[in-house]
Amino acid sequence: AIQYLVGFVGFGIGFSNQFSYILFSLLAIVGATLLLWRARVRRTVIGIAAIALGVAAATGWVLLRPGEPDVDSVEAAEALIQSDKPTLVEFFSNYCVGCMSVRGMVDELVSQTRAHFGDDVHVLRIDIHTPSGRELRERYGFSYTPEFIIFRGNGIEAWRSHTPPTFEELETIVTDNRSTVSG
Repeated sequence: AIQYLVGFVGFGIGFSNQFSYILFSLLAIVGATLLLWRARVRRTVIGIAAIALGVAAATGWVLLRPGEPDVDSVEAAEALIQSDKPTLVEFFSNYCVGCMSVRGMVDELVSQTRAHFGDDVHVLRIDIHTPSGRELRERYGFSYTPEFIIFRGNGIEAWRSHTPPTFEELETIVTDNRSTVSG
């Protein structure tokens, strides 16, 4: 019984993490509606406020979501991860507040990485809600997003965290990989 309870709680936490933007948006709309209702504001004003908050939440999602994945199959992702080049992988959810909050940092890291290393480093962004993303999430064993993994050449995991790596952390792994491959 304890095992089932732990599994259920884990599922609930993972679900609330991966869909946190939707949950927070709904909480904000319901909370504001209840506060206005309790303050005895007219129903039409409450309705307009709820609709405005819904539109703001939808607009925020469109503007802030991490976007589309870089690959559309497990095979394509694994081919890059297993190549002789280091690979930075970001697993994300388009409905996760944490994923949205680090988007700018990730975009900057990707830009720096491509400018500094060119094609010597693969960068993969994988949406965990796609069929290939779900399979890769299970394969690499994590429940919370965002999840960042840096693989050395040939798919050897070198680093993992829920926060993006610094450019210096990535550079160290790439430099180590270069000396291993050439040496």
